[in-house]
Amino acid sequence: RSMQPHVAILGRIRGTNEFRNVNRFTDAEEIPGILTIRFDGQLYFANLAYFQSHLSDLAEKRRPDLNTIVINAEGISYIDSSAMHEIKTFITNQQSKGTRIEFAGLIGPVRDVFRRNGIFALVGEHNFYLRVNEAINAVTHKLSVHKVHDYALQTDCLVH
Repeated sequence: RSMQPHVAILGRIRGTNEFRNVNRFTDAEEIPGILTIRFDGQLYFANLAYFQSHLSDLAEKRRPDLNTIVINAEGISYIDSSAMHEIKTFITNQQSKGTRIEFAGLIGPVRDVFRRNGIFALVGEHNFYLRVNEAINAVTHKLSVHKVHDYALQTDCLVH
């Protein structure tokens, strides 16, 4: 489980704002043009190759229709420096292919690491959300002007 954490492809449960694993919920439907995934585990040197190859494979299977990857990061409780390097590489690679990257549900300590390592700047602060539904609505232009970014971007003010 540590070397190959569970990765779920998420879809919206019909008639709701809930996103769940499409392999477990028969009413969960993927959003066209958007790959929504949840990585359930720490992200560190031992599982980097798995993370990179699995996500890249999922993205390639959806091309040329793929325009956005939403990463539900609620399950990522820790990220080390080698993982930060790989995330940057993954983001840059996807962006070079015209794919937008969005994050939802980053917990505080991981958000702090993202800010310190330039991920907020690389992805754009406007691409971080509290919930998957907010990210999807923003991509599909259904989100009001008043977003929750102030909360999605909060970091520990004591972290330098």
